Order: sequence, then structure tokens, then C-alpha cells
Amino acid sequence: MSEHLDTWTAADLLSYEKYIESTTGLERLSRVATADEEWVVSDWDGERYTIRFDKNFSKKHLATFSKDRERTETEAYFEWLNSGKTRDAGENWQRAEHKFMNEKMKTTADNRNVANACTCGHLFNKHPGGGACNQVGCVCAKFTTAFAASRIAAGKPTEDPLAGMKTPKTTFIVLNWVPKADFESVVVQSIQAHEKPSGWKRGDPLAKAVNDEAVLKWDFGTARLGAVVQAQAGTDPASWIRKQGCYIKAKKIATDWGRQTWQVFHMESSPPHAAF
Repeated sequence: MSEHLDTWTAADLLSYEKYIESTTGLERLSRVATADEEWVVSDWDGERYTIRFDKNFSKKHLATFSKDRERTETEAYFEWLNSGKTRDAGENWQRAEHKFMNEKMKTTADNRNVANACTCGHLFNKHPGGGACNQVGCVCAKFTTAFAASRIAAGKPTEDPLAGMKTPKTTFIVLNWVPKADFESVVVQSIQAHEKPSGWKRGDPLAKAVNDEAVLKWDFGTARLGAVVQAQAGTDPASWIRKQGCYIKAKKIATDWGRQTWQVFHMESSPPHAAF
């Protein structure tokens, strides 16, 4: 059974599952696999939209603050000490949250930059279908990244949520920086722009059919500048570009009376659909 956080932000949309951490024996939470992530939002006309994800999109591009409140509390205490005991509790907590979030995004960006390298030292194209390495003399039986190996050792349920083509740049949406209701409104409006474009009136057929694709504009507004982060692997988070919105590529995969299902599968990052 999946669980959700309680932050009053868009981070509450994500689903988590329990697992036992191998190194400590403690029960922890990990995000469900991208294929199991599902959101349901509704528009002004009562139309329901089910949002699903493909190609590891959820774990690659949706960032949150740390789930570990004890760890955040400890770091906030050190922030207070480092300030000479002058900063207030709210600022210390915020600094701790941002530190751990940036570390997590950096880990993701760095691991995506080597996503096609196996622990045996050979690239994915030497592992047909992800199986045994065909490099002469190599006895590796399965393609496994260093990131995947660390997750397997920890007992996490999803072996490698960053699997795929390597890339030096990753664009993140920081869910904790957008209130849940505002985020849902942005998602709904981005789909409505294609399903119910200007001139559409109640009773008209929707403009998109199953298998149609669309580029969705997710604009969180100038007040949410920083909700979208463009990270470069191997660089300091202080140098990353902070934006207010981005474009998402999605496909309509099912339709029913009063309910449409869309699958998000790609973060657009190049002109004319670069983050803004």
C-alpha cells in the first residue's frame, strides 16, 4: 500500500512504499517506481485527468526536500551553531532542507551523466539487452551501474530509477516550492490548453484523441522562481540556473466519459521549449 507525505505542497502528490534498509534494518520509505506513479486532477467542467509517467520521468525530474526529518533537524542545529547561534529556527531549517535537496539533485545529475557505464567498466552497448557483457574476457553477467549497486545493497525496491541515456544536464521540478493546489491547477490548465482550446464550449468533443502528443507548459509564476532547476553534472549547485517554468512532453493514452489519461514522458529542454 502506497503512502504520501503531508507537506501541503506538490510533494504530497508523490507515492511512497516501505522497504527495510539492509544496512540498518530500519523501515524506510522509497518512491514507487515511475510506472506506478499516478495523479488525478479535475478541471472546472468536472473532467478528470489521470497523469501517469514513463521512462523513469518521475524519479529523474521531480525533486523534493528530504523525507528524513531527524536528519534535517540535526543539520538545522548545526546551521544554528555555524551562525554563532544568531539565526532563527525557520531559517536554519530552510537552509538544511535546501542543502539536502541540492545534494540529492547533484547525485541524480552526476549519476545520469554516467548512466550507461557498468560496474565492470564497459558501456551499456556491450551488454545486449542489459544482460551479460560481450567484451572479450569480461565475466560480468548483468549491466549494473554503481548507483544501482548502491541501491541494491541498501535493499531499495527500485534497482535503478535513473537508467537510460547518459546526459550531462538534468532539469528538475522542485515540488516543495509549489503549493499542491497551485501545482494541480498548472497541470490542469496545461492540458486544457490542448483538450479544450480557445473557442471550445461544453458539449464539443475534446480536441485530442488517444495517441495524440502535446507539449504542456507548466508555468509556476514569477513568485515561484526557482521551482525549476537546471543542473549540470559535476558542478556546484550555486551555479545552477533557476527558472519559474518548463515544458513537458506528454501523450494521451486513454479516454473515457469524463476521464482522460495522459502520460508524461519527456522533459523538454531545448529551444523553442526550454525552461523559462
